[in-house]
Amino acid sequence: MRQALHIFKKDVRYLRYEIALVLLIAGVFAAMHARASHGLSDSWWAQLALVVASAFLIGRLVLAEAIPGDRQFWITRPYRWRSLLGAKLLFIVVFVNLPLALAHLFILAVEGFPLVSNLAGLFWTQFLLFTLVSLPFAALAALNSGIVPFIFSQLIVLAAVFSVQELLPPLPRWLDGVEWVPASLALFFLGATAVTVLLVQYKSRRILFSRWYALGGIAAAVLVFAAMPWPVALAVQSHLSRQPSLGSSITIAAGEISGQPNGLPYLVARAKPGALYLPILMQGIPNGTEIQADAVTASLEAPDGHKARVSATDCPDLRRLTTSVNSAMISTTCFPDPVFLSRERDRPLTLHASLYFTLFGNA
Repeated sequence: MRQALHIFKKDVRYLRYEIALVLLIAGVFAAMHARASHGLSDSWWAQLALVVASAFLIGRLVLAEAIPGDRQFWITRPYRWRSLLGAKLLFIVVFVNLPLALAHLFILAVEGFPLVSNLAGLFWTQFLLFTLVSLPFAALAALNSGIVPFIFSQLIVLAAVFSVQELLPPLPRWLDGVEWVPASLALFFLGATAVTVLLVQYKSRRILFSRWYALGGIAAAVLVFAAMPWPVALAVQSHLSRQPSLGSSITIAAGEISGQPNGLPYLVARAKPGALYLPILMQGIPNGTEIQADAVTASLEAPDGHKARVSATDCPDLRRLTTSVNSAMISTTCFPDPVFLSRERDRPLTLHASLYFTLFGNA
C-alpha cells in the first residue's frame, strides 16, 4: 500500500497540469449543463472536451511507466505490479471519475432531483463509466509504447466503430428502446477485454498476446452489436420485464378498412403502387397501460408456394389509433418485393404477420 501511494503521489506531481485541465473542463461541463437547462446554451461540446481530456490524462498516466519495451527506467526499480496497477487505478478514480461524479451531482441539484434517491443511480453510472470507458482507455495505453501510437490506435478504433455504424442497416425508430441489449453485451465484452489486458500486461508484460487478445475482444464486441437480431433483443427485454404476463389478455386480429366489405381487411396499392396496407386490431388492453408498436413483419404466400418476406425495415411507419379504453388499431404501410407483388397481384395471397409491441404499465 505504501508503494502504491508513493507512485500515486509521483503521478500527481508529474501530471498536475493535465489534472487541472480535466478539473476545469468538468466544472465548465457542469456550468454549461446548468445554462442549457434554462435554454441558454448547449453542453455537448463540453462533454466531448471532457472525454478527450480524460482519455489524454489516462494515456499520459499509463505511459509514464510504459509496458511495451525493455529500456524503461521503472523496470529497474523494485515496483510490484500490484502496487503499480493499484496506483494507476486509484489515480483514475480520484482525478477522472470523481470530478465527473461531482459534476453529475451538481447537475442533479440544479435540475431539482432528490439527491438521496438518486445516489444509487449516480454510483452505478460512475461504475459503468470506470469499467466501460476509463479502463478501455487505460488498456489501450498499456498496449502502446508512446503517446503518438496511443492516439493513433484510438483513431483506428473510432474509425472502425463509426464504419460499422454506417454500414449497419437502419432499424425502425421504434426499436431504439431495445438497442441497449446489444450495446450492453458489446460493452460487457469490451470491459472484460480491458480488465484482462490490464492484468496480463502489468503482471507478465505479454505484449503480443495482449494485442491479439484486444483485437479479438473488440471484434467480438462489434460482432455482437452488429449481428444480434432485433427479435432477440425484444425477447431479452420481455424476459427481464417485471410483469411479462400483463399482456396475456391482449388479442390481436386483422382490422377492417373503412368502406371495404368483410373479408377484405388488407388493401394492396391503395395509396402507392406496390404498397401493402396492414391494419391490426388490438383488444383486451389492460386498464392503466399504454401500447407501443415496435415492429411488424409479414410474409405473402402465393397458391403455387412462392413467398415474399416483409421485414421490419419494409414497414417503416407504424401508426396507433386508440379506438376505446381497451382497444387500439395499429396500422402500417409495407413495401414487399415489387416483382412478386406485380406477378401475383391478381391472385389470392395468404398473409402471415407478426406484431412486436411493448406494453407500458403503472409500476
